[in-house]
Amino acid sequence: MRDRFAVMLATVAVLVAVPSRLARAQPAVPAEATPSPAEAPEPAAPDALTREEGASTGKGKGKGKGKGKGKRASKAQKHAIAETKAGVFGLKGRVFTELRWQRTERVVVGDDGVPRNQQIDSLDLELDSARLALLYQAPLEWLQIELEIEVADPDQVELRDAYVLADWQPMSLQVGNFKVPNSKLELESAWDLPMADRGLVNDLLRGWLAIAGRSPGVQLALEDRKGIEPRLILGVFQGSVLVEQVGAKRRMDLLEEATLAALSVAARFEVELAMLDVGLFYDYRVGSPAPQETSHYHLAGADITFNEEYGPIGLRSWLDVHIGESWYRHDDLPQDGTTWFFASRAVLAGRYGGTSDDMPYVELFATAGMLDPDLDVTQDWAREVTGGLNVGFWDRARLTLEAYVNDTVSNFPYVYFGGQRNPRVGLTTQAAVVF
Repeated sequence: MRDRFAVMLATVAVLVAVPSRLARAQPAVPAEATPSPAEAPEPAAPDALTREEGASTGKGKGKGKGKGKGKRASKAQKHAIAETKAGVFGLKGRVFTELRWQRTERVVVGDDGVPRNQQIDSLDLELDSARLALLYQAPLEWLQIELEIEVADPDQVELRDAYVLADWQPMSLQVGNFKVPNSKLELESAWDLPMADRGLVNDLLRGWLAIAGRSPGVQLALEDRKGIEPRLILGVFQGSVLVEQVGAKRRMDLLEEATLAALSVAARFEVELAMLDVGLFYDYRVGSPAPQETSHYHLAGADITFNEEYGPIGLRSWLDVHIGESWYRHDDLPQDGTTWFFASRAVLAGRYGGTSDDMPYVELFATAGMLDPDLDVTQDWAREVTGGLNVGFWDRARLTLEAYVNDTVSNFPYVYFGGQRNPRVGLTTQAAVVF
């Protein structure tokens, strides 16, 4: 399915490029009409381009810089490597490397057959992410294309974003593979978040409860870039089915050759209220409680985002809540029904410096999160706390030092971790660069 989207996007690019190349060349300007060097206008400074707009996330505000309302440059224009008659081509990418120490508590069955708690230490140095994206801005100002791949594992190159965006203000249409409109914290790029890792609650929401993430889909957005900047997003996305589960490892595949029952429906509404961005979202999502089985489950939530500068000091924060249906229940309860879960996360970061791109900065951050997997059961939540420090050059490179503690309490359903409570304590050093 994803290969089909890549082929579709390449075809659109060719269809746009060919007419431009066949267009009749313009007559040359006579030599005497050519302005002298003294009369030639100065080229626009790079800062004349406003910051890029996240195609899936919305408003494209600067990171602590003004609101950037009105017409904005496309991603291709910001990352331009070639400007031709066929359009503007851009290239962007990122590289994340990590050194992670982690202590995990697991239940291990000894030679005598008796299960015991055992602490396992691990130390890993890995290329956590290496992404490349090809961007295209057509001569038609409303047409953009993005293709992004993850190449950290050379044996398994993964398609991330692959979409066509038609932006006719106040309406835009996006078709391809991209993020489902969910919480603002889920929609943010990992680079734009202060922490090195999205954390335990994110792993549970995405990996086990089929929330957020990327999927093939069609999305329509209506927005007004004035005043409180209201924005409504409606989308339909392809669901996934569980193919195999061994312990805590799950393999999911996209549903193909299926009926409309294979589709998830998602909606998001957001506005600016004073210094806060406030969002509401809903998802009638496809879930897979067992191999080759699917059903639909309700999800609703809200989020508040803050991002402002006060002289050399910048403050930013994210807060979100989710409440929805789940097919995971406590081991002692009947497993053929559904229940309701609740999740909440908060991220707070304060920095000194970084008032413009490539400027040095230092930033402290902290996060907290929890998931209650069944509102009818007590003492069953998962929780996490993270704290750390960033130093680097704003929107270019950073070094992150992060410490975290994750845990689950006594009644947490073991099915999430394949029969393990899996508390973790860890330290992460991450080096990251974007271009």
